[in-house]
Amino acid sequence: MAPPPAKKRRLAVAADAGVVTRRTTTRSQKPRLSAELLGKVATYSSLGRDLLNLCVVAGPEDCALIRHAYLRDNIDYLKESFRSYVRTEVRKKPWDRDWTCRDRYQAWMAVNNDWRKHVTDENMEKLERAIVATGVEGKVRIKKNPFVPLCNPAVAIELGLQEVLVHLVEEKGIDVNSYRWNSLCVVNCLTCHLLVACLAFENIEAFQYLLDRKDIDIHSTCDATNDDWRILDAALYMSCCADFFRELLAHPSFDIVTSYFAKSPLHIAIDILDNDGFFDRVPLPTWKAKFRLLLSAGADPHMEDDGLD
Repeated sequence: MAPPPAKKRRLAVAADAGVVTRRTTTRSQKPRLSAELLGKVATYSSLGRDLLNLCVVAGPEDCALIRHAYLRDNIDYLKESFRSYVRTEVRKKPWDRDWTCRDRYQAWMAVNNDWRKHVTDENMEKLERAIVATGVEGKVRIKKNPFVPLCNPAVAIELGLQEVLVHLVEEKGIDVNSYRWNSLCVVNCLTCHLLVACLAFENIEAFQYLLDRKDIDIHSTCDATNDDWRILDAALYMSCCADFFRELLAHPSFDIVTSYFAKSPLHIAIDILDNDGFFDRVPLPTWKAKFRLLLSAGADPHMEDDGLD
């Protein structure tokens, strides 16, 4: 039996001068969306399921391209990330927080390596107070500008954006002993020393970095309103682990006598126990560890304080 006749290949006419060419594609070869185009389309969708679905459809090889195209110059991504953090996480304790906002900022900064262009003197001045009073008693307003974590070192410490803190200190030349800034959950809108922000948010990396600065003053007050409450006192009082207190005691400028203004640091540590609700915030083992560190640093257990031994 004779074989079936071969199928004729369709001819196509070129646009110029009626030149006839053979078709080079088949019906199964459908046009394919580029990963870059999918990423651009994703910028018009939500941050969650829609983007994830696009990545699943595209496959693992194109996910990185979609991610890069999606994040490039996508300020709305920062806006939604920052507002979500303010709505759901800002009032939680550091150990209870979901650090998705930090991870999103770091991902955005990795793609937009020109992020420093947004850290202008104008933005830094405008956003130095992340939370401000409204004029109504007990009411405050949090600034929703997505560049707050990039221009405010206290918020950068709060979110764990170490690269931002280093840029503000070394490139923008901020005063590390200034009281210009507040974070997103500060009480009564008070501005504070950056070391206090590190203690509040238990950011040991930022704390060690600031202590390594030659111009840092560990004997500063916590804020500009209270001359009696100093960083060394706050490190004893706050819930941060003993590692922070150990770093302070190891600082070259620390002296067990002069740093506490000839007062007994052991008495100060003991007096703190009388504060209402102290052990609701600070575990007893943490306080004991700090007390032992004072003894190791040379605190005199026989020193009198206001006539008390």
